[in-house]
Amino acid sequence: MKKSKLGKFIVLGALVGGALSLLDRGTREVVKERTDRALYYAKNPSILKEEVEEQVNKWSSIYEQASGEIASFAEQFSDLKELTPQVKQMVVEAKEAFVDQKE
Repeated sequence: MKKSKLGKFIVLGALVGGALSLLDRGTREVVKERTDRALYYAKNPSILKEEVEEQVNKWSSIYEQASGEIASFAEQFSDLKELTPQVKQMVVEAKEAFVDQKE
């Protein structure tokens, strides 16, 4: 018995909260805009499909570009990682050569 009352009061609280939030002009305007947009797309699903496809293509190309750049950075980092010991060895050899010349 308590569960059914709880459910009813939760629904009632949600309805009251929704109604109170509509007292704000900004909230009403946003709700109206979104309702109008939903109705527009309900009447014109092909336009919605085209816009969704455009967004998917846009984000896919961004993902592919980012993936390529990340792969390039990883390759450059790997090259740098391989080059670092060689540079270190060259510096040590140059230092030894200068020290030997001073003596």
